Amino acid sequence: MMKMLLLFSVMLVLILTISLPNEDKHSAKALSSKQKMSYALDNGRFIAHAGGQIDGHNYTNSLDSLNLSYKNGFKKFELDIRKTSDGHFVATHDWKMWKKLTGYTGNIPPNVSDFLKTKILNKYTPMDIKAINQWFMTHPDAILITDKVRNVRSFTKQFIDNDRLIMEIFDWENLQFAQKIGIKSVMPTGNLLKKYQGDVVEYLKKNNVTEVALSRNFIVSEKQLVTELNSANIKIYAFHLNDKEGKGTNYVICNESHYFYGFYADIWHNKWQPNCSKNPIIEK
Repeated sequence: MMKMLLLFSVMLVLILTISLPNEDKHSAKALSSKQKMSYALDNGRFIAHAGGQIDGHNYTNSLDSLNLSYKNGFKKFELDIRKTSDGHFVATHDWKMWKKLTGYTGNIPPNVSDFLKTKILNKYTPMDIKAINQWFMTHPDAILITDKVRNVRSFTKQFIDNDRLIMEIFDWENLQFAQKIGIKSVMPTGNLLKKYQGDVVEYLKKNNVTEVALSRNFIVSEKQLVTELNSANIKIYAFHLNDKEGKGTNYVICNESHYFYGFYADIWHNKWQPNCSKNPIIEK
């Protein structure tokens, strides 16, 4: 009888081990309080999203937002890059949003002349590629991260310093071209990684890709990919902060910094003190 009970117990343990999900397989160890403090003060981990927030406004991609973010300690600056109707690169997230932010009544996209003379929210200064180059020339320690650019060849010919250029990449051909000409770094996006047929992490390693840009929602929808990227020492920069109320800079530092090397932040400064009692650890 004892042998029967022992055998039954062993079988039950085996069944439970096989049937229960293995949460540890895709989990990451949360940072200590000291590590979170160090993380919060490391300006290499934070990218000023669309130039950074100014006066409570996001997505201005303006000269004013760059100046404020730089003053706050950012060294990496993301700008959304679009083309005007006459073919000039300018900084704006999209034309519908630009029209809403400016009150512009003409057709979109505008020409570059109309773009430059139309203030954002009636006070912030817009930027074309000349203004972008001028700003980065006078801030030699600043790094540009581009979003929305589909023609890498064209943009790299016009930007002032490709050694300080990181580009979000949306197709493999542009990735290979950007690496060939030697920009600072390529940053393929999450949707591109998901489309790859095969072992995408192995492909990134073989092609010396060291950084990627992913939605922070990937820790739920694509947790295995996040784990594999971290295991391969590929730096993940997360976007989609503030997609949900309360999921901003402080929340991500306190709850998700062990998943992401860094992230796109609307708000951050170089004296940031994470308040994790306000955003306590929430197990995923």
